[in-house]
Amino acid sequence: MVKEERNRYIVFKIYSNSDVSKEDLAKDIWRTLLAMYGEYGASKTNFWLIEYDKNTKKGIIRCTHMTVNMMRTVLAFTTKIAETPVIIKTLGISGTIKAAKEKFY
Repeated sequence: MVKEERNRYIVFKIYSNSDVSKEDLAKDIWRTLLAMYGEYGASKTNFWLIEYDKNTKKGIIRCTHMTVNMMRTVLAFTTKIAETPVIIKTLGISGTIKAAKEKFY
């Protein structure tokens, strides 16, 4: 019997001097993920950018429970988004989107 993949939601904040679009953010996180872990490793993460607010520069990504540490590493190593230097800090991890928003957003 195959175990069901459980999702985790990582809340993060971007520190940058300029605005970052949701599309550029997702594209550059994918680029870092592929560079670090390759296509096979990236496919195991089930990565998806759920939400991103340009005003507060906070967002939520989804990944599997087994790849939370991989995704935290990828966020830490994503240093440029659309050629703009950034720092991405993980604020917290939750098992549901609702709890992630209540606790960390």
